[in-house]
Amino acid sequence: ELKGAAHFVRRGEGGYLHLFGPHNTKAPSWFMQHDWGTKISYRTSKLFDEKLDLGLTSYSFGTYEIRISTPERAILELINLSPREQSIEEANLVLEGLGNLRSGILQELLSKCQSVKTKRLFLALSELHNHAWFKKLDLSLIDLGSGKRVLVKDGVLDAKYQITLPKEIASKKDEK
Repeated sequence: ELKGAAHFVRRGEGGYLHLFGPHNTKAPSWFMQHDWGTKISYRTSKLFDEKLDLGLTSYSFGTYEIRISTPERAILELINLSPREQSIEEANLVLEGLGNLRSGILQELLSKCQSVKTKRLFLALSELHNHAWFKKLDLSLIDLGSGKRVLVKDGVLDAKYQITLPKEIASKKDEK
């Protein structure tokens, strides 16, 4: 969102901020208890090795500087929240608008991503939008695991990625 890649405009004050930290790391209590004017969700993640700095960049506002995810890493983090905390449909709409992602960074992030579900869902949705960067990815270098993954009840199985998609999204893939 800070890099202009949000799909939906917030109404009024507030909003929601997703923060990811290394596995087994707590956010400082002073930070979580402070009223930032937005809801904060902090979670630790094993999506990437905690030492992996790839896909992180510095962001300055006022006198503060923080590390934030680049759009390439952020979309994988967003998709990782699907379908429990983030709808697949909304993640798909955000991904649709990301025509300027960098294939080299995506390739490396996907090769180091530790979630088969995230990689499969990202690739299935990316293929739907046919972005130029998607065509440059070497899928043979990405471990997609084995077995089917059911993400949505009464979904449609994407045969290539062995993952169930919402019917509306699967029908769009079939149209292409």
